Amino acid sequence: MTQPLVSLVIPSKNEEKNISNCLQSIKFQTYPASKIETIVVVNEDSTDSTKEIAKKFTKNVFIKGRERSEPRNYGLKIA
Repeated sequence: MTQPLVSLVIPSKNEEKNISNCLQSIKFQTYPASKIETIVVVNEDSTDSTKEIAKKFTKNVFIKGRERSEPRNYGLKIA
């Protein structure tokens, strides 16, 4: 059975303390890595190094929105 592509959308704001552990845990999943698309959307008002840390794990890092739902919705749109 062919496994489908899974998109993980992670909206974030000021998550430098947690984003590394979150993205690291994705690598340890038993689902095939080639079938996982990880998208991190950092809130425009984020003031820490969340974006820089996320870029160490995935090329799909975007800056979008100020309201809580905007980063999530953008991530779902591009997934």
